[in-house]
Amino acid sequence: MLALIRDAIVSYIRPFSKNRGRIFKKIRLDDCFVPSKHKALHKDLLRSRDQVFAHTDIDAHDPTLARFPVKSGYIYPIAFRNLSVKSFVDKLPEISALIQEVHNAINAEKQIIESQWLDTVKMVK
Repeated sequence: MLALIRDAIVSYIRPFSKNRGRIFKKIRLDDCFVPSKHKALHKDLLRSRDQVFAHTDIDAHDPTLARFPVKSGYIYPIAFRNLSVKSFVDKLPEISALIQEVHNAINAEKQIIESQWLDTVKMVK
């Protein structure tokens, strides 16, 4: 389940992160497409993507080093904070609504741009 949630979050956030393209060197979808009511969730998903899923930020994993004696000396295991899948599962309806509303906002903007372009083409003829 975590793999599906992780991949959905990484895929959703990808256009909002700083990407490098061949023609346009920096490509990033503007946050204006994120509805105000979902801004906090969007930021939470962005942080989770950046610190936990796509990168391994030490603060997000909060490692703890232990020292245990064994016959040959000591071992030093490291424990990491567990990522709570339940916190994301509980938010799935809100995450789904966020993704759908962003999708709708992008499509609305695309239709405006296409309409303006068609009007320009008609004027040239």
